Amino acid sequence: MRNFLPLTFVAMSLSACSMLSGPSSSTLEELARNALIASAGNDPAGVAAAKAAKIETKGLCNSQAEKDTYVCGIEVTGKMPGDAQEGTRTLIVKAKKNASGKWVSVD
Repeated sequence: MRNFLPLTFVAMSLSACSMLSGPSSSTLEELARNALIASAGNDPAGVAAAKAAKIETKGLCNSQAEKDTYVCGIEVTGKMPGDAQEGTRTLIVKAKKNASGKWVSVD
C-alpha cells in the first residue's frame, strides 16, 4: 500500500496543475465534439452521431513545452456511421490558447 502513495501523490499533483491552468473538462469535451462534427463533413448521419455521442475527459492532461498547450485523453462512446454497434474510442485532444485567450483545438 505504501508503494502506491508516491504514485498517487504525483498523479494528484499533475491533475491539480492541469486544473489550475489548463482547459476545463467541458472545454475539452466541446473541442472533441466540434472535431467529430467537422470530421463528418456533409454526412448528416455522421453529424447526428457526433452530436449524440457521449464524450468525457479521461485521465490526465499533460502540459506541453509550448506555453498554454495541453494534450488530453477524451473518451467517446456512441454508434458512428458504418459501425455495427455502439462502441467506445479514446481520442487525444491537443488544446492551446489562441491570441484572445480562448482554448482551441490544434493539430
